Amino acid sequence: MRKFAGLKGRTLLAALVISSAAIVGCFYPHFISRFLPKGPQAGLYVAHEGAPCKKGIDAEKSGGNAYVVGPNLVMTVAHLVWEQGKSMTAVELVKKNLTLRRGGLCVNAAIIAVDRPRDIMFLAAFVEDDPIQISDETPLPGQIVTSRGFEYIEPGIVNWRFLVHSGVVKNVTAKLCKDGRTLTNFEIHERKPSEGIFRGGTSGSAFFDSEGRIVGMLTRSNRVTFAVAVGGRSLKEVLNASFDCLTIPCIIANPCTGGD
Repeated sequence: MRKFAGLKGRTLLAALVISSAAIVGCFYPHFISRFLPKGPQAGLYVAHEGAPCKKGIDAEKSGGNAYVVGPNLVMTVAHLVWEQGKSMTAVELVKKNLTLRRGGLCVNAAIIAVDRPRDIMFLAAFVEDDPIQISDETPLPGQIVTSRGFEYIEPGIVNWRFLVHSGVVKNVTAKLCKDGRTLTNFEIHERKPSEGIFRGGTSGSAFFDSEGRIVGMLTRSNRVTFAVAVGGRSLKEVLNASFDCLTIPCIIANPCTGGD
């Protein structure tokens, strides 16, 4: 009788654990996603400001996602080092200590191009990952795009979480600037209400189309239901400008004015 009671107790406990997991999975799918196997993380890093590899994570000031988009060329957000409304010189940017981290790997990086109005930055670093292609096409409203990246927690914390999410594209805009630049943006909305996938620490997350190409990069979000991304066409423009620029780092600080 005592043996039967013990078995019954264990069965009840198991049922309670399973039902609790089911409830959490229904209401917090992004929480469950942290513990599920993910695809390869090749080409993806966490970029840090203020933390050279030799000093470790204790020197961190901020962090965001970064992606290898060319030989020893990495893309991330400009607000990692440059706050909106402030001015910076090339000398100040060159002095910035930047690193790329993934697992136990740490690589020092240098800024080669910054477009502050479009919140885009490119870094040079010795990385061996194959480049990820940036698409010329802007996603269409209603299109499903996938985000693969890390959720940066806070300076000095090493356990960044790798997350995979998908969202619906809405409110696509394209503006031709007076100087010939193009400003393309779009919003990504949650597919499931109240999922809360675009929280702080996901800046720089790339959005991929069904062919695995980068179609945009997260620059800001309301941290609840949607995020705003700069489109692939703008990303490529800054990338190409960095090759033509006569100075390093190449700085684009003028806002997009005029045009249509």
